[in-house]
Amino acid sequence: MDALWFKLRSIEQVQAEGWQHPLGYLSSHLLLGVVEGCAQAAVAGSRQAIPAGSVFAGLPGQLLSVLPDGGSELFVIHFDVIQDGAAQAEGWRSDESDGRLPLEGSLALSAAEGAWMLCRKMAREWQSGMKGGRLRAQAALYELLGAVREEFDAEKPDADTALARTLVYMEEHFDQNMTIDELAEMAGLSRYYYMRLFKTRYGTSVMDYLTELRMNRAKLLLEQSRPKLREIARQVGYQDEFYFIRKFKQRMGIPPATYIRNRRRKVAAYSFPNIGQLLALQVVPFAAPMDHAWTDQYRRKYRTDVVTTLSHEYEFNLATLREARPDYIIGVDAFLPLQEQERIREIAPSLFVPWMKDDWRGHLRLIADFLDTPEEADAWLGQYDRLAVRIGEQVRRLIGRDKVLVVQRNREGYHVYGCKTVAGVLYEDLGIGQPERVKRIQNRETVSLEQLVQFQADRIWLMLPGSEDLRAAWDELARSEAWQAEAAPLTSCVTPIATWPWFDYSAYAQQLFLQSVPAILGMSASGRLSPHHYP
Repeated sequence: MDALWFKLRSIEQVQAEGWQHPLGYLSSHLLLGVVEGCAQAAVAGSRQAIPAGSVFAGLPGQLLSVLPDGGSELFVIHFDVIQDGAAQAEGWRSDESDGRLPLEGSLALSAAEGAWMLCRKMAREWQSGMKGGRLRAQAALYELLGAVREEFDAEKPDADTALARTLVYMEEHFDQNMTIDELAEMAGLSRYYYMRLFKTRYGTSVMDYLTELRMNRAKLLLEQSRPKLREIARQVGYQDEFYFIRKFKQRMGIPPATYIRNRRRKVAAYSFPNIGQLLALQVVPFAAPMDHAWTDQYRRKYRTDVVTTLSHEYEFNLATLREARPDYIIGVDAFLPLQEQERIREIAPSLFVPWMKDDWRGHLRLIADFLDTPEEADAWLGQYDRLAVRIGEQVRRLIGRDKVLVVQRNREGYHVYGCKTVAGVLYEDLGIGQPERVKRIQNRETVSLEQLVQFQADRIWLMLPGSEDLRAAWDELARSEAWQAEAAPLTSCVTPIATWPWFDYSAYAQQLFLQSVPAILGMSASGRLSPHHYP
């Protein structure tokens, strides 16, 4: 940190009433201190709570919104970081460099009161108007950042440091051959523990992360120049051109040649189902919403391809799209008021899919016709139907005439899924039986536990919030007083599954669900809940 320079832009001491950090891209570093109460931050769609006694660090370029709870007291500090070459070794991120700020996200402070004293001094001096006041505020900023950095370093266990070292190695040498055993040895960890720790910390497997690095570089090479595919394959770590093409298609859903062609046409997916509709047409959207929890799978897979990030706020999206100037905009009529649709049409040729009028197949064909790619829709639906026939034969032999119910649980209660959801894959595409009452449900119907029993389903696929530990989530629910009192007879019928991305209703999501059906039913030989296998 000795080679870093910090410049305070502003500091505010605010109460929660009437204050929020509106959704927008950060132009500088942000340090948010929560003195009392709690605040909710959303960074590119990932939400996290910032409790009292904690700080939150945001980086330039991040899409951020912050909403404090009532009664909260906060310090809001904006500052710049100026970094010379010698500072790269420190690992801090500058507004003008490609380094990484080690403090990103929230951190609970062990000496919070000392930090708040520095913040109060900084605010007082910054706003005093006295000679030397702002210089003393700058000094307080240095002292505060030094204290926060010390706490952050103390929080990092040795295993995390070793893990981060292998991450950096992968980022710098992804064009070379490497194995999990070599990376685990570099970290000083056993192979199994290294793989498990990597997945826990970064949300992806070691090899998937390496593939992501290679594919991201390959996409840049495809867009920036016209080298031969075998040369691109070599530059990103693959000696076999055809293996590279297979990996690219497996990762992106489309072959390299199609990717190059589609990147020349800028198509914006205004609403989140439009992402899955466009992907089925082999179009990776140029702009798309990335601030919803249910877009997390798309965000992880396509975050480097979505050049322009949209949100759920109309004015933000309008300003962003005007600046991005897409060639086409695809939306959903039911998600937007008519006046907003008209404002969007002024930016570019637009199609708003009639959500209630048709099913996902009709939506796909409408978009394909609008983009003049009907052959892509025909090809995609053809391969989907062939896959459904093959899987349908397998699953019907397994479950016979059992009636299956698809249910989502969240804070509002239990939501039974009808045919215009992923449950339609079971009932319409695979020919699996449904309880009689479900036939009257198009989208979702909210029911009580007592009503859930009355559906008389033979099997219940229960979506539980959060997919980190389905076993723990299901065990906790099954032991709860409410479940034992009202739904105990259903326990043996339940198969827990993750909620996302099954909340989506698009061609891409339907195919993902279709491909997952055998694995869900394969939890045990009978298809009932297995204590050993959770998808």
